[in-house]
Amino acid sequence: MRYMQEISENSAATDQEPQVAILLATFNGERYIQEQLDSIARQTHRHWTLHVSDDGSTDATPDILARFQKQHGAEKVFLHNGPRNGFAQNFFHSSATPMSRRTSSPFAIKTTSGSRTSSRKL
Repeated sequence: MRYMQEISENSAATDQEPQVAILLATFNGERYIQEQLDSIARQTHRHWTLHVSDDGSTDATPDILARFQKQHGAEKVFLHNGPRNGFAQNFFHSSATPMSRRTSSPFAIKTTSGSRTSSRKL
């Protein structure tokens, strides 16, 4: 509880919400990824960045991601190629890539293209 109080006090002091990095691992997720991206865009917490590791999708996933990046900006949505070595390695890659390490965010959340995120998740 003390930790959340410190976050709240720091946010109030700067009049800004803390930055949250969303780490998304995907592979051929076209069936669900638009719903996941829409749920991320609907977050009530507006200070987020999205770091996507796509593990070599051969469906429409890369196109859907590119449209989302164009809509929200390359400074907010980072796309990079996954290791093409399975689900676990792709998740690890999403948090270990230089792009995701560059974030100044003290908070991160991991998700997949098949997940739904409540608008108040962050």
